[in-house]
Amino acid sequence: MANAGGAWDNAKKIVEVDLRAKGTELHAASVVGDTSATLQGHLLGGHEPGHQVHTLFGLLATQIAVEMHIKGQNGLRYGIAIALFAVALIFVYRSFYSMRIPDDEGVQLKKGSAKGAEATNKA
Repeated sequence: MANAGGAWDNAKKIVEVDLRAKGTELHAASVVGDTSATLQGHLLGGHEPGHQVHTLFGLLATQIAVEMHIKGQNGLRYGIAIALFAVALIFVYRSFYSMRIPDDEGVQLKKGSAKGAEATNKA
């Protein structure tokens, strides 16, 4: 099921680009297939296992929060929410700032060379 959406999307692109058959019955069929495969992917929680884990975690966290609200444990509920929000901010900061490749590292092209040709490793 995880590959169905990609297969239908590729089939639609082949019909549109390679066969140049946009507006035909073949194209209409490929659009219907691509649309249904996309909807199935969204309804199943995404094509990647990570999306499914996030969906499951969200459902469990919501259930725990509702149970804590019913039992009147609002202080603990807000404390957990603030702690998890702080952890999320740390991961966001790391992904945007701490994991960047410095400007002075990496591969640079020689001046005047063709794209991808004669790359030098500046370390």
